[in-house]
Amino acid sequence: MSTQPPSHYSSHPMDPPSMSGALPSPSAQYGPPPGPPPPGPQRPPSEAQMLGPAGLEQLSSHPSDLPPRPPRDDRYQTTDPFRPQRVYSDPGPLAPAPSMTPMLSATTQDIATIRANTQYGLKEFVELVKRRQNAPPGSTVSSDIDAKLRASGGLLVKDLRALRIELREVVKSKESHRWRRWLVGGAMATFFPAVKAILRIVTPSSTSTSLTTTTASTATYSPSSQQHYHYDLEHASNDTEYAFHRSKTLLQRIRSSVLGRGGVAASFAFFVFAALYVFQNEVALRVAKTLSRRVKKLLNKVEDGGFEVDEKDLKTLEGWRWRVLLWGSLKHGQIDFNDPRSVVQLTKTLLKSDFRLKIELPPDRLCPPVPNRHNYILWLKDLLDTTSYQDPKDQSIRGLDIGTGASCIYPLLACTQRPWTFVATDIDEKSLSYAAKNIKTNSLDSKITLLSRTPTDPLIPPTALPLTFTMTNPPFYTSAAELSSLAQKKSRPPHTACTGSPSEMVAAGGEVAFVKRIFDESLLLREQVRWYTAMLGKHSSVEVVVDMLRGKGVDNYAVTEFVQGSKTRRWAVGWSFGSMRPDEGVCRGMSEPAWCKVLPPSVVHEVLAAKVGEVDIGKLADAVRELGSGLELMSWAWDEKELAGLGRARQNVWSRAWRRKKMRAEKGDTGVDVRTKLSAEGKEEGNVCAIGFRIWVIAGREDVKIMCRWVEGHDVSLLESLLGFLRTRLSAMAK
Repeated sequence: MSTQPPSHYSSHPMDPPSMSGALPSPSAQYGPPPGPPPPGPQRPPSEAQMLGPAGLEQLSSHPSDLPPRPPRDDRYQTTDPFRPQRVYSDPGPLAPAPSMTPMLSATTQDIATIRANTQYGLKEFVELVKRRQNAPPGSTVSSDIDAKLRASGGLLVKDLRALRIELREVVKSKESHRWRRWLVGGAMATFFPAVKAILRIVTPSSTSTSLTTTTASTATYSPSSQQHYHYDLEHASNDTEYAFHRSKTLLQRIRSSVLGRGGVAASFAFFVFAALYVFQNEVALRVAKTLSRRVKKLLNKVEDGGFEVDEKDLKTLEGWRWRVLLWGSLKHGQIDFNDPRSVVQLTKTLLKSDFRLKIELPPDRLCPPVPNRHNYILWLKDLLDTTSYQDPKDQSIRGLDIGTGASCIYPLLACTQRPWTFVATDIDEKSLSYAAKNIKTNSLDSKITLLSRTPTDPLIPPTALPLTFTMTNPPFYTSAAELSSLAQKKSRPPHTACTGSPSEMVAAGGEVAFVKRIFDESLLLREQVRWYTAMLGKHSSVEVVVDMLRGKGVDNYAVTEFVQGSKTRRWAVGWSFGSMRPDEGVCRGMSEPAWCKVLPPSVVHEVLAAKVGEVDIGKLADAVRELGSGLELMSWAWDEKELAGLGRARQNVWSRAWRRKKMRAEKGDTGVDVRTKLSAEGKEEGNVCAIGFRIWVIAGREDVKIMCRWVEGHDVSLLESLLGFLRTRLSAMAK
């Protein structure tokens, strides 16, 4: 990679904003990715984009040992308004397709939220009751447990009461609509047992007969509906639950495909529609009443002291009735992030909607969150854009994704936004097979190359060199025991379901040891790779990795923080043996004071600040231009439009020592041009740029500022010397 600037100065990589505050933020390169449509009438996504029958299968409720956690608003944000936005515009809540709108009128998501909190509170309470029974009477331990029981019981009572209120709302809603639904269904409500019989759970041998009957009654039935049929067959606990889910599916099918067409088919379909409509309302009503009675009974036991509460009471908040009541993972744009299939479908939808990418994922491999992965790509784009004199569109970028996974999401995201090429590696053959399918499906075979590796192979394949950058998201945990131990310490379940395989979650020594392997290889490869990067999942790992870099004398590095929503944070570290320095927001992407000790030296500095009216902006800009022209620089380019100049020097040409050296050369001049002589001496010392800098004028409404950015070099003292020289000269000129 050549470090020589272009013959015609381009301000793109180092552009300051023409109007800004104290610090010029980097170029707005964290804009929206290509793909999302321009603002216009809001329409729900089509079946192909979001849900439909296949999406219904992905997002339907399912039995689980863990209660569903309340979904949260996963906004793509950063913590500092002065930092570059590493995120694309938030499209807002996802609108469910009409065929997926749950017919349950109560606040389904509120019930799911309260139930999740109640379930965990009840488990804690039961555990305390068991410990209290085993504790010696009158002991200190017994007193401590009693205090904890009172506190835990108070919270549990509060949650149970809130849950009862929500259940009563469901009952009230169903009863208030009961007469209307009866009018719609009429005498068809008498078919309640018949509907259960028709939609009962059948054995695989009778599957074809049942499907034929269903198809005839609804006039349409697609293969994807058959997939949902098999899901119900596998997971339904009894005929009522099975019939309820089937009736929901059929109602949506009839509504979207048959009603409104007219004719005999529509009349027959309306008959079926009305019967199913009444049936599902009655099921939901009976379920809500039963659950309300059981919750009330449990509430009374807790209020009476809770000593009769045992593990059997945990079943009060479990079972098929809750699945019926909470039918539909999608409600008011909210998604159950504790359901692995919901998470997978969300990932597929975001990739399809925002990036035109279509992927398939196995159920036993990691499902990557799109915002988190996209943030990493956006940071890499800025890292490369701000460490080159070339325009981004003119650069030839070749990256390496170490441990690409089944999704191959990093290369896919990057290659849809930039004309990059990738080498992607993995040690898991199943992940590689899915990655190959995803690459082929998106017609990126010519840009992405897969390599199968073994655990003992170098992480950076020699055959892939040279590279512009490497990237990796290493396993977090040192062992399966650590993973299990940390999970048990959490008082609440994770916000998002995790389906990762052991090779994706665990590595010997954890993520720090994994990054150290890359670092050790980088010490040998050095500038054969322009930037080595890694994303970290533990904040404690950042300091360890930075200390490792500093310990080997690596001074050119970058650290940043990725923030998704209000909970999830990830960190990235990159290092280079080259001399090009990343911009301020790229290399120092952490705003909290606690991170100051791991940050690299600042690269953006204020040289001069004055009030508008105190200085002539035109004269000040001319002074900056002439100051750069008067130095013995390797190159100096001035942009009149941007009031910015880019300079490169072999050594400290602004110091007194340099000026004395120049004067001695002039006194001993024998006809040889002084600049030629000094240039020759510079070549003897090495024709290498010691420092590159960019200086520009910012004209605001109230203030005029001159800023300087360190673009190239390793010597911080050389930068400080340059800043001192500029401040002295320009302050004198401003007066």
